[in-house]
Amino acid sequence: MVGSDHFHQLWLDNMPQFLVGKAPFYDANWYNEQREFGLPKFRLEGNEELSAHILRHGLDAGFDLAFSNELRIDHSITCPIITLRPEADLPIVPIYTNIFAPPLPQPGRFVALGRAMPTVAESGVGEGSIRGRGSDPGADDAGAARQRPRRPTRHRPRSRQTWPHLHPDPPNCQLATG
Repeated sequence: MVGSDHFHQLWLDNMPQFLVGKAPFYDANWYNEQREFGLPKFRLEGNEELSAHILRHGLDAGFDLAFSNELRIDHSITCPIITLRPEADLPIVPIYTNIFAPPLPQPGRFVALGRAMPTVAESGVGEGSIRGRGSDPGADDAGAARQRPRRPTRHRPRSRQTWPHLHPDPPNCQLATG
C-alpha cells in the first residue's frame, strides 16, 4: 500500500523520500482522523518478510528506500483498505512517499517506483504473498480490469459530512486494544 504520512510522524527534520514499513503490526488512524473523519482505530498485520524483500530488492534496483520498524499508518493507507477489503485481514507493507516537504522526488521517480514495485514484490516471495495490486492505467500489464473512459460530469461541491454518514455500516475492523 502506497500512501503519505501527512506530517503525523515524519516532519521537516526527518522526511525520507520513500519509506518501507517493516513492522509486524501497524496501529491505524490518528486521533484527529477518528474525530474529524469518523475513521475507526484498528490494528493491521504487517508482512515483515515481504517488507524486507521489497527493501532489499528496491535498493538493488536503484531506489533510495528508508525503512521504519515503528510506523503508525493513517487514512492514506486505511481508506483504501476500508473501501476494498473491509475485513482488514490481509498483511500489508506500507510504503510512504514524500509529497509535502521540498525537495520532492522528481515525478519520474514516483512513476518508476510504481512500475518497479509489482516486479520487486512478486520476485522471490512465497506463492500467495501478493493478494492484489494496483497498476499504471497506461501500462501494458494492467493489474485490474480495463475501465471505460469517464464521461464528463458537472462539478459537485464536496460534502463536509463524515465517513460514517457516507457508509452507515462501518466495516468490522480489528480494533486495537490497550
